[in-house]
Amino acid sequence: MLSEYPWLPIVGIGTGQFSSRAGLIGTGMYFGSPANPRSIPLLPEGMSEPFRLFVFDLWLSLYFDQQGNYVHVMNNTSSTYKPYFSWLSVYVEWGGIVAFVILAIIGRMLWKIHRYASTPERRLNAVAISAEIIFLFLLGAQENYWEVPQAIFVGLILLKIQYGNFIYKQR
Repeated sequence: MLSEYPWLPIVGIGTGQFSSRAGLIGTGMYFGSPANPRSIPLLPEGMSEPFRLFVFDLWLSLYFDQQGNYVHVMNNTSSTYKPYFSWLSVYVEWGGIVAFVILAIIGRMLWKIHRYASTPERRLNAVAISAEIIFLFLLGAQENYWEVPQAIFVGLILLKIQYGNFIYKQR
């Protein structure tokens, strides 16, 4: 990809262009399956050139064998087997700058939590909140879960409340 998109490591190629759910849904084959696609009315179908060149064949290989026979079985449905995940989407679509900023924000949050964990009770809260932050970070390395707002939004709000209560309780 670097020969095609030399600025990719720095600024990415744009949102919804590579391995995000938006890129998958835009193909018109995401709902149902590529073997039995169900399009959404009023949603235009299409795919970006980077998606078509670098992800589309990998995605279709989850459903079809080399001869084009439908072979989608339960063995190839795990998130480990799929060619996309949230961190890949963030890096390729937004670039290294945004990925670095996100990592810096996570690091700063963990550092502040560590700094404010002064008593045994606060240390226990610090471990719990840090574990939640690290869990969400690692979840992005495994699954495209970050792009399901109704699934992650409530957890992020609760984490923000816990974090804010922990950090700003001493004021």
